[in-house]
Amino acid sequence: MTNTFAVHILLVFSFTLAEAQVVPTPPVRGQQPEFTPIIVSVPYFIGRPVEATWNEDNKTMKLNKDFTFVDATDYYWRAHAGMVTDGASIPRWAWTIIGSPFTGEYREAAVIHDAACISREKTWEETALMFYEAMLVDKTPPVKAKIMYAAVFYFGPRWITKRQVSAQITPDQTPDAVSVASLQRKIGATDSTPIIDNISIIHQAGPILRQLQVEFDPNPSPLREKDFRKLQKFIEDAEAVHPDSMTLEQIRAYRPRR
Repeated sequence: MTNTFAVHILLVFSFTLAEAQVVPTPPVRGQQPEFTPIIVSVPYFIGRPVEATWNEDNKTMKLNKDFTFVDATDYYWRAHAGMVTDGASIPRWAWTIIGSPFTGEYREAAVIHDAACISREKTWEETALMFYEAMLVDKTPPVKAKIMYAAVFYFGPRWITKRQVSAQITPDQTPDAVSVASLQRKIGATDSTPIIDNISIIHQAGPILRQLQVEFDPNPSPLREKDFRKLQKFIEDAEAVHPDSMTLEQIRAYRPRR
């Protein structure tokens, strides 16, 4: 086997591992176990290029046709024709740092983010994550995409989300025994405080399966506008030393020195 062929095989193998998780299928007696790949969806836009027309106020744009982003979980984020966008979901003071959402490298991602902040069908945390994914599909440079994610995560719109969440609770426990972290993980509300409003029992054999009506209240942002420059430098310095090393978790955990 030549070195070139070996490298080709290695690249194909690496791509396969990156795109799919392989899980075992229970074997039939006398047969070798088989493996079924679970393919992770690749995010993409529908309706490109985005088409919008400036309104007479020269501050807002009207979407001329439907535009959609499909994320890695196969969820469809839709911006409908006739929607008026002013780019307000991206903090205006950050435009001088990251560029205008109307003309910059992330125009299509910004339209979807604006629509998501209007509809509020998902949590604000999920919406910020979608914005990051959409920027990468929109060919925004990765470092800039992380800086812009930080801008909307810390300074973009936040809202209350109400969801029904199922949880197992033993008969001697109260709903308060359900961990905050587990509720947050269920809907991606990592920076919101869950408040249980209502409870109904679904199944009572063994541990009780309860349906919880939970209100997720967004926590206030721990950063101020003046902290953004520090966060931007924090991301750029880390990426300059080790490209693609800064994770979104590290960005969310960032706290400036006071």
